[in-house]
Amino acid sequence: MKTRQFQLLTSLLIIFGITGVYVMKTLTAKPLPKRSGGLILHVVNTREDIPTQLQDTPIGKLLTFHNISKSEEKFDKAELLIGTCMDNRISLQLPERFAYVIRRAGANMRDSEFPISYGLSTGITYFALIGHTDCGMVGLASQESAVVQGYAKHLQWEQEKAVHYFKKKILRYEITDEIKFTNTEAQRLAKLFPTAIIVPMIYKVEDNKLYLIQR
Repeated sequence: MKTRQFQLLTSLLIIFGITGVYVMKTLTAKPLPKRSGGLILHVVNTREDIPTQLQDTPIGKLLTFHNISKSEEKFDKAELLIGTCMDNRISLQLPERFAYVIRRAGANMRDSEFPISYGLSTGITYFALIGHTDCGMVGLASQESAVVQGYAKHLQWEQEKAVHYFKKKILRYEITDEIKFTNTEAQRLAKLFPTAIIVPMIYKVEDNKLYLIQR
């Protein structure tokens, strides 16, 4: 009995070893996309990279216009609602009148539910929620000194007021991970607006491209 158990254990170790080598070779040959808590960033360089169910939708158009080929097409009315960050590095390549755009720090749409509902009330179905890499809202608490100094210098706030205001607001605006937050925020909004199709994305400031967030 002990001999049989030993043989079985040896076989399992050999199988595991082979699998491990295969995985290592795969990773070396072709690095996996950036992962964050089980989420990956799906790059779109061609139309074929756009998921089939999104290709002929306003989301597909957004990915095409921004990542693949800029369009000079003019739209009579908005087809898409976009929620993204206020960061000046985000420069979306959008045709004229194609989308309503709501900008909030960190792409945090809390307190922007009314503008969202207003956009959706016009008949828009698709909503692209776009976070971005290197977001200033990540680790916001560590920026307290610089921000408070900015309040004092440019807003002429007293130290006590500046510190109190900053500490109060970071509870609402600080995020720990851009990808996780954008995905979670999309889920929150989907519960609030169940008829909308909300697609979370990341804008990489390193290459100025849009990436779909997928599991």
